[in-house]
Amino acid sequence: MIRRLAIGLLGLAAPYLFAACGDDTSTGPASAPATLVALSPEVDTLVTGELGDPPVSIRVENSIGVPVEGIPVRFFLAAGEGSVFPSVAVSDGDGIAEASFQAPMTPGESTVRVDIPSAVDVTAVEFVIRTEAADSVTLSVVEGTDQRAEIGGQLPIPFAVQATSSSGSPAGGITVAWKLTTGDRTARLGAETTVTGSDGRAQVLLTLGSRLGAYAVEAYAVRGVASDTVRFAAEAVEPSELAIRLDSVSPVPLVSGQPATLFGSGFSSLQAAGTEVRIEGEPAEIIASDEPGRIEIAVPAFQGRCLPARDVGVRILAGEDVSNGEMVRLRPDFEVLDLEIGEVRTLRGMAEVSCMQFDSAGSAREYQIAVQSFGRRDGDGSSLRLVSRSGDDPRGMAAAVRLVEPELDPAAMLAARARLTRELELRENVRRELARRRAVPARAAATDTALVAAAFLPVPGETLRYTFAVRPDLTVSCEDTTRAVEGIIREVRDHLILVEDVNAPGDGFGADGWPTLADALDRVVFPTDTAYFGPAADIDANGRIVLLFTPEVNRLTPAGSTAGLEGFFLPLDLASSGARDGAPRAGAEPCRASNEAEILYLAVPDPDGAFGEPVTRAEALRWAQSVPAHELQHLINAEGRVLGGDGGFEAMEETWLDEGLSHLAEEVVGLRMEGFGPATKLTWSQATATRDALGTFNAFHLDNYFRLGLYMADPSGVLVLTDGDPGGLSGQQMRGFSWFLLRWLADQEGGADEQQLFRALTSGGQSRLRGVANVEQAVGTGWEALLADFAVALPVDESNVPTLPERFRILSWDVRDIYENLNRSAASGNAFPVPYPLSVTRLDFETSTLEFDVRASAVQYFSLASDFASPSLALGLSGTTAREGSALQVTVVRTR
Repeated sequence: MIRRLAIGLLGLAAPYLFAACGDDTSTGPASAPATLVALSPEVDTLVTGELGDPPVSIRVENSIGVPVEGIPVRFFLAAGEGSVFPSVAVSDGDGIAEASFQAPMTPGESTVRVDIPSAVDVTAVEFVIRTEAADSVTLSVVEGTDQRAEIGGQLPIPFAVQATSSSGSPAGGITVAWKLTTGDRTARLGAETTVTGSDGRAQVLLTLGSRLGAYAVEAYAVRGVASDTVRFAAEAVEPSELAIRLDSVSPVPLVSGQPATLFGSGFSSLQAAGTEVRIEGEPAEIIASDEPGRIEIAVPAFQGRCLPARDVGVRILAGEDVSNGEMVRLRPDFEVLDLEIGEVRTLRGMAEVSCMQFDSAGSAREYQIAVQSFGRRDGDGSSLRLVSRSGDDPRGMAAAVRLVEPELDPAAMLAARARLTRELELRENVRRELARRRAVPARAAATDTALVAAAFLPVPGETLRYTFAVRPDLTVSCEDTTRAVEGIIREVRDHLILVEDVNAPGDGFGADGWPTLADALDRVVFPTDTAYFGPAADIDANGRIVLLFTPEVNRLTPAGSTAGLEGFFLPLDLASSGARDGAPRAGAEPCRASNEAEILYLAVPDPDGAFGEPVTRAEALRWAQSVPAHELQHLINAEGRVLGGDGGFEAMEETWLDEGLSHLAEEVVGLRMEGFGPATKLTWSQATATRDALGTFNAFHLDNYFRLGLYMADPSGVLVLTDGDPGGLSGQQMRGFSWFLLRWLADQEGGADEQQLFRALTSGGQSRLRGVANVEQAVGTGWEALLADFAVALPVDESNVPTLPERFRILSWDVRDIYENLNRSAASGNAFPVPYPLSVTRLDFETSTLEFDVRASAVQYFSLASDFASPSLALGLSGTTAREGSALQVTVVRTR
């Protein structure tokens, strides 16, 4: 379905589009779920980091209130932060399903939504969970106080505190400040603040200064949380005062988890209880200490900590005695991402992505990093924490911060949210009506000899009559056959019939306009769409598609509305009306309002606004070319699936992919109109070289770039895989993703082969596959691999890396050049606020922590860069629960 968009470019505007109908299922009333009953409180309150207990719980009941067993129930985070797991739970014998909620580390409000994906008519329930920072906590010393070490040395044991809430539970997410109150100013704390984990614990290491004597450190909660103050003491002494001497460590560098040997003197007390070796504050396992002056140890593996190659302090502690500290290089037991320029590496699964290592370098370098979920359902997204730790930075983990969300112009965002409102309502009404009646498809004319014999050759000037099933309030009824349109045939071509409503105002497109429009549609739009997506079924046996221009479409856009409809295809017209064959199966009802015909409904010129929002002749003429390009794909796609198999209307393609194919149809028709072929790397100057070319760009390409820009501005938060339409801004972002994914896939196929690809996607193969499974079958590659390569294309295309593999390049368009020119154009207003809208977060080779969410099949982009020599770096990626990250992958490409 098409709706109005007001992006100005040389006074021209381009359409937004719509595909109708989703699927539905129905079961017998005794076993079908009818209601979700909330068993947990509608509003609950937790402390940061706390795991909700008891879990979020619901009961599935049928229409008479009896619990239903064996129903997959989905739990997902609809708003806010935190984690819900598992994402799907099956109702037990009492009809109960439940999932746990892990509160985030930052205060806020979250909404957990619960629904049944297989029963769309069952109303979802929501639970609001408020996460609060504890107003006050109690801090206690865990370990680390009263240590001795040589001047300038790092203490062997970290200062550690435990934060406890008033209920006695560990308080996670509490920011603890550390302050040196006594001692030399050259002393260094590992961090000024650290954040307590879910166990309530926070710690920091102290490196003593150059002055002998006492050192004191205080710790207390900050950022709106009150606490007591706890104190730690340490003493700096001369190395000669230490009873134990550590001379050397072998081998160097040490390797996490591997054996090593310590050499020195004063080890006579090593057999005593309590003797230990500490490496960067972590205890090391002592394997043997039988020989004087020699200790064999296993280097700590630093489990759960992603740390880079770095210098660490090694010490021996024996009772009250402590050795001097030796600084030794330590190499983690992780593979280093040693990439050449242009080389790409994808890491998949938590085992691989949990710790990514980059070695130190003496020159400038840059990496583009895509953190991606390859989950196939919205509930498969992840709440993640990315911790970077520099090998030359002695600080501990910095306080977690949220990524700043990319900003779009508020006016553009509000307009985008409004545009899909009415078309989404109409889509849902059509879907519900077909599902409620269990409508079945009409029979194709090729198998109906009576209809084939009655085929006629339409003649201009004749009158045709069609039912118009959409009411002004967008409701639809299969029984309402009272609203009819009488139209005069204006033009007949080999593939198309153009019909104008007798009630259309004025002279429509005029005597000269109708032939010109018919020629363009028949010469370019129809053959391009059928070449890419396949033939129509011709259920009305006239061998043509009917384009019905009627003010009834204009009525659906009230005067002053920002959410207008410009045209649409109704799957209702593919249903059996019962006029020929009645109700063909038990329980199904005919849809008497069906025209049993291939019809596209289009708005008419209405400059005075007699039927709704005024529409100029130029606007209507432009829509009359772009709308059919989009809607004809929907018609072909739906017919092939609804009429060509046994699935009926339930076999229709998932919304995200169906919309992507229709937006691709707009693009290829627009390219064909200007004589451009695929993979031509079009620049702005080429695509808009003439006034006609600029008009074509506005009509067929401008909106695709607007939608893609919305997607690129927030690629991690987009709901991309939907079998329904999310509407508003989310609906636009979904369309931007799906169009450009298909364009990139077509570029990989190369040249004319892309038509074969899209015909395969339209049909879904013999099994009528849908969504992700359909894409995988058509290209012969797994979804996760496709997403990994696609994610690289947007940040690295036109990066001038000659060794970059071809699969990461965008071959049909110079996307950066297009956006730069749209941004410079005053006529495009606030729709293109930046030269290149891709949201990429800059990382430096230093210690930091970032928290972010990635939805299913979405991606968060990072750029890791250094203009000069850089230290080693470890990037640790983790989820807030064990479930998180199971469908994660990270793709790294070196661009400099």
